[in-house]
Amino acid sequence: AAVGVIAGLATLNASSPTGPFNASSPIVTLNASSPVAVPNATHAATPSGPRSLRKLLGGFVQLASQRQQQGLIVLRIGLITGWSASLTVLPMQAAAAWGATAADLGAMYSAIALLGFSTAPVAGHLADRCGRLPIIVTGALLSALAIGLLPSCTSKLAFYTVMAIWDVAEAMLIAAATALAVDLTHASLRGTQSSLLNQAQDLTFSTMPIVLGGVAAKRGNAAALHTASACMLASVVAFGTLFRLSHGMAIEAGEQTDAKAV
Repeated sequence: AAVGVIAGLATLNASSPTGPFNASSPIVTLNASSPVAVPNATHAATPSGPRSLRKLLGGFVQLASQRQQQGLIVLRIGLITGWSASLTVLPMQAAAAWGATAADLGAMYSAIALLGFSTAPVAGHLADRCGRLPIIVTGALLSALAIGLLPSCTSKLAFYTVMAIWDVAEAMLIAAATALAVDLTHASLRGTQSSLLNQAQDLTFSTMPIVLGGVAAKRGNAAALHTASACMLASVVAFGTLFRLSHGMAIEAGEQTDAKAV
């Protein structure tokens, strides 16, 4: 991500505003063709026809009816709400607070992406050592707090500091939530569960930028960021309620014990 942003900035500064799009086209094409070079894993034969459709719908219904899976869904909604704020409101807030330009924003996003890259292994280790749930809750709360603090940042340094907190918190949240999803989902339904989370992600991405952009237009950037922060906090509360924290810890402890025994 950081390399892409830096390349885009370099092209933008050296040519026209369409330069980054022209430069990114070969990269996107290369990524799209790269799976051809990856050997396909061996899978069991997939049934087709009405039976396959019933199995597919049955898997979605089975997962969507589980409270713990619902908790993972609302957690993903909170995560994507923060991303929506970073795309729609954050650039305008940075420009208003410390006069950020397109190059400044690109440099900031690159620096934060590199920070996430370096802290992701630590976040994964903490999720394995300390348990999924504590890391999820800590990461989600810190993410919401960081978004809520952005309107108070009036300098470049303050903005960078809060963004760094947000990215480290997101690394914790994503690592632990991904591991927890694997822990709670049967191997035969993990692809379906991933698709279910992606649907929640896409639905959130299709609505929250419009909502936050509308709030920013009518009430200001600060109101939009506070709205996003409130939604993220609500997702943490909903996660804790749906997941039944104490029961989830018991399940997790049992599965981690089995994993260590293996």
